[in-house]
Amino acid sequence: MKARFLMFVIALACLTGAIGVLAQVAPFSPPTVTTFREAYIFAGPGPANPQVGTLYADQPVLLVERNRAGNWVRIQMVDANGFVYREGWILSGYLNERASLAFSQVPINPMPDNNPEYSATFSQRELYAVPYVPAGISQAMLDVYARGQALGNLPNVITKVGDSLVASDEYLTPMAHPSRALSAFDFLTPIINQYGASMALPSAAASIGLSSFAVVDPMWANPELGCQPGETPLTCEYRVKRPVVAFIMFGPNDVRAITDVGFGQQMRAIVMQTMEAGVIPVLNLFSIHPNDQYQAQAINFNRQLIALANELQVPLINLWAGARSLPNYGLDIDNIHLTYSGYDYLFYDGGNDAYSGVALHNLFSLVTLGQIQQAVAPLTAPTPEAVPTASG
Repeated sequence: MKARFLMFVIALACLTGAIGVLAQVAPFSPPTVTTFREAYIFAGPGPANPQVGTLYADQPVLLVERNRAGNWVRIQMVDANGFVYREGWILSGYLNERASLAFSQVPINPMPDNNPEYSATFSQRELYAVPYVPAGISQAMLDVYARGQALGNLPNVITKVGDSLVASDEYLTPMAHPSRALSAFDFLTPIINQYGASMALPSAAASIGLSSFAVVDPMWANPELGCQPGETPLTCEYRVKRPVVAFIMFGPNDVRAITDVGFGQQMRAIVMQTMEAGVIPVLNLFSIHPNDQYQAQAINFNRQLIALANELQVPLINLWAGARSLPNYGLDIDNIHLTYSGYDYLFYDGGNDAYSGVALHNLFSLVTLGQIQQAVAPLTAPTPEAVPTASG
């Protein structure tokens, strides 16, 4: 009898403690929001979903969830009696007063961003099946990170590898600027705090006109950035910077010069060298205009990147799908380069992630970096080393 009573007391104490913990966690209360422009409402957080309605400017709705990247939010239209008569997803860049919101407090809906069955063509289904940002970081990439730590890579340093789209001073470089206006993307703050300073240094492996072949050609190495004779830009960058993550993007230049098979082989060589250096490679699908003469080839290039990422369990950013919702697919008037945000620091107060290709690319890259940061945290030394200088 005493034993049963003691077990009851213990169970009651555990239950009381659990209730106390739950009571300390305030439930999410959906805020009322409006948009500054008309917005199409979709059944999911992407254009490859059924359109279920229209939200008019300044029409009050409830914000109940967001997708993992935060570029789409789920809203509900509610009548005077509290009845939800319509709900769906809109671009978060259309919201008014986003600076008053904190997406860190908004629940994340893990549903797929797009439904491949609603793609315009069969060849695009494979691209729409890829989320905007990775759902997680593989054990294979944690092993790469651990190898890099053993080699002396710096846990607070990242870099970028690619052509003019990546070399742009608007891509990731604004992380190093002391000013920032993250708006609702408050969860990006610790990511920028840890890695931002490393973006102040130029990359020897990112420059105008660079291709997937040129990045491993010593002729393209820049001695002013510390490159040694006979050293390739990629080898130079990893030796000088000792980064833990490299954002890699080729395609817009290569698609006009080589076959998709040749591109896939070259990207494999770049990724393999990156991992051997203990650097986590992050691949990027690139946007292409549907009327571009190389549009079909670009789709095949992106498919090569998807296959490579799946095989080697490498993080993959789907800028192609994300940019489908932007004006002119996030592309400038030349239909090659991404549209700029107009700021030399990270600025999201104006919702420019719904208009600027570079702003959206930065957002996806930072969210992906945050996932990597969280995944590798148990493997990281408590006191990071200082960011290296260009001399190494």
